[in-house]
Amino acid sequence: MILYFHVDTPHEWVLLDRHSGIMDKGASITLDVLSLPKRLSQLVGVVPGTFVTTHDIELSARTKSKALAAIPYALEERLATDVDELVFALLDWKPGESATVSVVEKRYVESLEQRFTELSWNVTALVPEFLLVPLHKQAQFTLAKLTDGSYALRSGECNGMVFDGNTLEYWWSSLEDPDCAIAVNDREVARRLIELGGTTISEWDIGKTFSEWLAHGRTPTERSNIVRDFHPNKTSNQSEAFYHAAVVLLCVGIATKVGMDLYENYLLHKKNNQIDREIVQIFQRTFPDITRIVNPRLQMEQRIKALKAGTVDAGQFQMLVASVARVMPLVRATLEEITFRDHTLLITCTTENFAGLDKLKQHFAKDPSVRVELISSGSKDNKVSARFKLQSA
Repeated sequence: MILYFHVDTPHEWVLLDRHSGIMDKGASITLDVLSLPKRLSQLVGVVPGTFVTTHDIELSARTKSKALAAIPYALEERLATDVDELVFALLDWKPGESATVSVVEKRYVESLEQRFTELSWNVTALVPEFLLVPLHKQAQFTLAKLTDGSYALRSGECNGMVFDGNTLEYWWSSLEDPDCAIAVNDREVARRLIELGGTTISEWDIGKTFSEWLAHGRTPTERSNIVRDFHPNKTSNQSEAFYHAAVVLLCVGIATKVGMDLYENYLLHKKNNQIDREIVQIFQRTFPDITRIVNPRLQMEQRIKALKAGTVDAGQFQMLVASVARVMPLVRATLEEITFRDHTLLITCTTENFAGLDKLKQHFAKDPSVRVELISSGSKDNKVSARFKLQSA
């Protein structure tokens, strides 16, 4: 939604929906009593046309910043006021072509800024009253007589002026083409222009105030805003406060993120140390023949890869273990412990009795691929425990 309001008393105002349809309108003695909707997107101040002039100039600049910088020099000879005391806005421009610019006194803009500072809402743009006069599709000019007897002239999307009743004939005489089409909102004015020689004059009932004109369409605010950097003091303070608040929130967010990352890194480091200790323990149990442990992870990986590749006595180990696996079920023996070191497999097993132990030795003796030696045997808890040494034959 967009709300247009006149900067002078009585403050006429119009509320438009997002399709530029009029939702509400009225007038207010003071601005601070205006009731603004929550979803308002633009708040546009309507400036009397007598404070603003528009000019068509030639600019050879190729960038917008250079074009804006060149405007005061291009208009300096046309203006009676020092360019340092004026505010310029580029309303219409194409690189390297002609441009339409607006001119307004800086002192007037500053007075509006001071007035709006006391309000609780922010003005987003300033538009001259004559640029709200609707454009007639079949007319080159739209001439609107105002309630005070003056005239608002719209001569293009970004061009126009306001002049008093005594200047009407002078304006007519300045036209290069007396047959140009002119749409007028007042029948008497239309008759007068016809008497002056106008041949294509038509009456167009659009009303005499901008609240009535907006019912016939509007030019986008970005093409009629005469002060591009209009920031009342209150807005600046609010923006600065918002900026500081955003910076503080950003710093807090960064500090929180860094703190969380540091804490997570500490937990991961602690977990990593724990895993390293467990790897060392597993490595020592699995490969007791290796006494020098430098990097347990790497050594474990290398040892496993070597076993998979068939190196580091992997063939002997697998062959001896296979022999044990074949014999144990035959005599109902249980394997309790196994150790492989220096090409020798040491096992500890239990059988139900000594007869079972004798059968175990007999089966080992039948395997031509291994040499088996009984190191020790004994009875405990109604079980016979024996320790064998196996080597490849």
